[in-house]
Amino acid sequence: MDLKLGALLSVTLAALMISGPLLVNAQASVELVNLIGDPVTTTCVADNANRPSVTIAPMGTEFWEFNGDMLSLGWTCHFEWSDSSDCAAGPTCKLHTQDVKVWQGVMGHRKLVGAIALTPCASCIWQIKFDGFYRADKKDMAYSFVVGWN
Repeated sequence: MDLKLGALLSVTLAALMISGPLLVNAQASVELVNLIGDPVTTTCVADNANRPSVTIAPMGTEFWEFNGDMLSLGWTCHFEWSDSSDCAAGPTCKLHTQDVKVWQGVMGHRKLVGAIALTPCASCIWQIKFDGFYRADKKDMAYSFVVGWN
């Protein structure tokens, strides 16, 4: 880190400590849309809250609103899906799983090296598909592929 950047960072941190805690809250939401022909089960956790496990029916949705702390690490959901199209060959279906960060504050989307993993959205909409998870912000509805199933 160069000297000027280090000095600026020190001054900024000192100003934040003097002024007290920085709380930046805004209404936020997450919507999960199951576009798979099978039920999808999910359990979601946040910094300070947990949601009960739910099963989203085919073509169904799960929606929740919360006071989104922009400094939060956000909501992460664990998804499970038993692929019924894979059951014909035997008694058990192939189980797909994935952990997905479905909402995060501004600070939660940065890695320690400063790389941006995912641009935050205030109202995130997730499409759950056979090949993985697609995310859009309600304000622009432009879906982008984020991650596939394990």
